[in-house]
Amino acid sequence: MSRWFLIAALAALTLAVACSRAPTPRLLMPANGFEIGAFESKTLDISSEGMAQMFISNAAIAFVHISFEARDTAGTARVEVARLLGEPARNPLALVGDVFQYVEVAAEGFEDAEIRSVTLSFAVPKRWLEANGYEPDSITLARLSDGWTSLSTWVNGQSSSHIRFRAVSPGLSVFAIVASRTSTASGPRVPRGFRPLQAARVPTVTPMRSVPSSPTPATALMVPTASPTARPSATAEATATIGATSEWIPASPPNPTPDSLAPVATATVALKPTPTVTSVPAPETTATAIPEASATATPGATATPDAAPEPIGTTGPAPSPSPPTATPDPIATPTATPTGPDDRFGVVLHSRSQSDNAYFLDQLGVRWYLDLESDMSQVPAGASKVAYLRVPVGASEWGSEAYDGVNEMSDDEVAALGVLTATELEQMAAASPGTTWYLFGEPNKYGFITGARFAPMFHHLSSHIRAGDPTAKIVSPSLLNWDWTCYQLCYYEPGKNWIAGFISAYESRYGAKPDVDAWAMDTYPIDWVRTPNAGVPHAQIVIDQITGLRDYLATIPEYAGTPIWITEISLHVGYDGWTQDPPGSGNFVPVGDYHWDGLSDYIIRVLDWLEANSSSKNIERWFFYKTWRDVANASTDGFMGISFLDGPDVGATLNCLGETYRHRALGLSPVKCDATGATVPAD
Repeated sequence: MSRWFLIAALAALTLAVACSRAPTPRLLMPANGFEIGAFESKTLDISSEGMAQMFISNAAIAFVHISFEARDTAGTARVEVARLLGEPARNPLALVGDVFQYVEVAAEGFEDAEIRSVTLSFAVPKRWLEANGYEPDSITLARLSDGWTSLSTWVNGQSSSHIRFRAVSPGLSVFAIVASRTSTASGPRVPRGFRPLQAARVPTVTPMRSVPSSPTPATALMVPTASPTARPSATAEATATIGATSEWIPASPPNPTPDSLAPVATATVALKPTPTVTSVPAPETTATAIPEASATATPGATATPDAAPEPIGTTGPAPSPSPPTATPDPIATPTATPTGPDDRFGVVLHSRSQSDNAYFLDQLGVRWYLDLESDMSQVPAGASKVAYLRVPVGASEWGSEAYDGVNEMSDDEVAALGVLTATELEQMAAASPGTTWYLFGEPNKYGFITGARFAPMFHHLSSHIRAGDPTAKIVSPSLLNWDWTCYQLCYYEPGKNWIAGFISAYESRYGAKPDVDAWAMDTYPIDWVRTPNAGVPHAQIVIDQITGLRDYLATIPEYAGTPIWITEISLHVGYDGWTQDPPGSGNFVPVGDYHWDGLSDYIIRVLDWLEANSSSKNIERWFFYKTWRDVANASTDGFMGISFLDGPDVGATLNCLGETYRHRALGLSPVKCDATGATVPAD
């Protein structure tokens, strides 16, 4: 008897301990008729823009991802999500159709009054739809708030087993995933610019051939570290695609389930013959448009918008950020520039050899370039290269302050850290007198490389460069944007915060502010939702970022007259949308059409402002990214934006975007792209 009593007591104690460790709901209060069937909770960080997101890993809950946009309430929030079992005891407005699942979401840290919008992603098994005789467009998400209200809901992708949906809600509550045959005639309410479940097309571009490896552009993508599955660069069969607004998958939270995203359409591409090389800028001609390949439509595939996104602030059910608040400087018509290279214009080259560099610079009519390397042995005659210095980016070293004493270490100790030594830096500078040295790019996209921790590294690099060559010029580390991170969510520090910490820490440690000849910025309107990134809204983001840096420098006497260099300008998504292949891998694949006209409009608007304001804002030089990128095979850096050439090899010709830039750099009659990719006169 005592033995059985002891066993029972131990079992009860074990159960009590297990229960005490399991999270328990404290915010959810299911209405009468409901009980919690599955539950998950997380504490989320709210960005300074009021953004937060949650990935749900419990497979019993149909919701897989929730994105919040609040009213600038930086801090933390606790969010609880539960699958509800049963039926509501009170149903003021009966739901029409079959309910697949009830889900309740509650939060502490921001209330409904502080929430601008909530984007909810959920998945429904195909077998459930088939068993009940429903098509995907019969699904709607309803919200319980003084009765049931249908929310804007659209298909957002599919896998072999599930259909993925997205809906936008004004707040939190109990939600019902409802299938209704009565919705088939009109379909669910779809945000403007979306067409559910149709085929998308991907344009043909020349595939990557043998090209020396090059660094990635400013992305701030925080992509997952899983190795991407290799994708063919020539011919592949078109398969199902997903919609234009697949949510961004950052590295820090866990990835969604494998059902979250679908395989995508690829296109047949053809290699171009190599024409005779010339050593002078190409004459004014109409560039040959890259042909567009049509993908075979696959039932259940999702198409993407057939128009550029509406300007920021337009109405519609899809979430949209507020328009930039800064009053832009007037974009005046640039004054006429004499025919010949304008040294304000630069480019980021994809090539590395002297002969290749000369060819591509001649094609574009520019002299100044970056290749994000320090080697100065391959600079063509008459060209000017900005040498780039890297630093290690390991989180453990920066987190442990391993580089804090770099200025007091021996060369052997510095070399052991993977950093250029004092001797190496001085020899490099002495070998290339008068060179401009650019000391690392976008440190603020690495959360562990704070401005304060970078101060000793900057002192090490800059002091020894100047010791080796007193005529050297120093360009600061480039900020990735000023107060813009990205839309929808990113996890890097705003540039304005990074630079303040950097200057303060440097001055405190060395008794003077950082000695720079130019302050650098990389400007990217990183936007994973409003695709393609083109035209007025995204050009205005670039303008606002540069203006923010200039206004800040004007408050510091030492930097009021220091010029700004824009070391990279571009954008990420020139297509209707994007997905990941394989799902959740971080291997980005474009979806839909490539918007030549929208991208050239973006280039023109940015250049109009730069040329009109370069003097008043003291903007000395700008570099567009990039001469060539295989934008149809974006891989893990997510770059699907601007490329100026139709191929990577010598003999490649400028596309209409390259012609747009060349004509401006040489002061020729302005041109632009039409929707087909042909070069036409600018208005």
